[in-house]
Amino acid sequence: MMTAKAGIYHDRRHLLSASLRRPWETSYRGEQRHALDYDRDFMVVIVEEFLQQRLLRMLADKQRPLRLKEMAVSLKEDEIQVADCLWNLVSDGTINLSHQKSEAFYTLVN
Repeated sequence: MMTAKAGIYHDRRHLLSASLRRPWETSYRGEQRHALDYDRDFMVVIVEEFLQQRLLRMLADKQRPLRLKEMAVSLKEDEIQVADCLWNLVSDGTINLSHQKSEAFYTLVN
């Protein structure tokens, strides 16, 4: 969004898509002093979305229940980040969470 003010253009930075935005994210003025904050937030969103797609691809390819540790090791990612991403996918209804002998397993929703 660009607005003219005394011949100077001020624009607000926005993420690429509303679906990538999180509720706590804000728009940033296009001034250079806000660029680093924007870039950091945007990078976090892109990393989360990339991990989510990698997890979904793995679940689709394997077509069997997978454990958290197995997925984290296979993707070479931190278990905490993978667990957060999996929980978001479970909350969205994209994947299923089941337990077998007190161990969590994740499967893709058909």
